[in-house]
Formats: sequence, structure tokens, C-alpha cells
Amino acid sequence: GDSQVPLRALERAVALYRGELLAEFRYAEWAIEERERLSQIAADCFRRLAKIHAAAGDLDHAIALLDRLVALDPLDGPTQRALIALCLRRGRYGRANRQYSLFQARLQRQFGERPDFELAELIADPA
Repeated sequence: GDSQVPLRALERAVALYRGELLAEFRYAEWAIEERERLSQIAADCFRRLAKIHAAAGDLDHAIALLDRLVALDPLDGPTQRALIALCLRRGRYGRANRQYSLFQARLQRQFGERPDFELAELIADPA
């Protein structure tokens, strides 16, 4: 009945998340599967909550949530795209440009690839 209950649960979940499970045992095979599972759940919570805040017009909160998610996974293209689009919607053109440039440089350095979207596309339609 209370539509705020799921929102509060998501807010609490992202507030509690501090990063990868057992990060000090990064290469321990026994922890990899659970670490990945929990990371995916956390990423889903961040994305859902950012979407809710963006839809409500609270772009600054949505941007902050996506910033945290990008810090956890800087090569996640869809999250980078969403963050840059929100920066553009908020009128933070310099921030959007810097974010795109950093993402582009990381992809190039790590994989010799370019993003699957162009900044010009997002400028034309930041939604």
C-alpha cells in the first residue's frame, strides 16, 4: 500500500553499500561469484533509484547516484550514457563533456574502442 516503502528500501540499500564484497580477496575464486551477484544487485538499486529521482525532477540526486555507480564501474557504457544525459538535462555542459572525454579515454586505453554513443547524440536528445 505505501508507495514510499520501496523508495525508502532502495535509499537504505544504496546508503549501506560500500563497494565490492571482500575486496581484499579480489582474486579468491571462492568469493568471485557472490561478489559479482551482490555488485549486480547494488548496480540495479543505484540505477532504479536514479531513474526515480530523475523522473521526479531531482536531477542532482540522480546525478550523485550515477556518480557513485560510475565510480564502482567506470567502463559501464549505459551508466555513463545516463550520467552524461542527466548532466546535459541539468545544463552542466562542461561536466557532460569532461565525463564523456574521460569515458572515451578509458575505453580507448583499456580496449582500443570508442563509446557506442556520441556526445552530439545526447546533446540533440538528452532524454
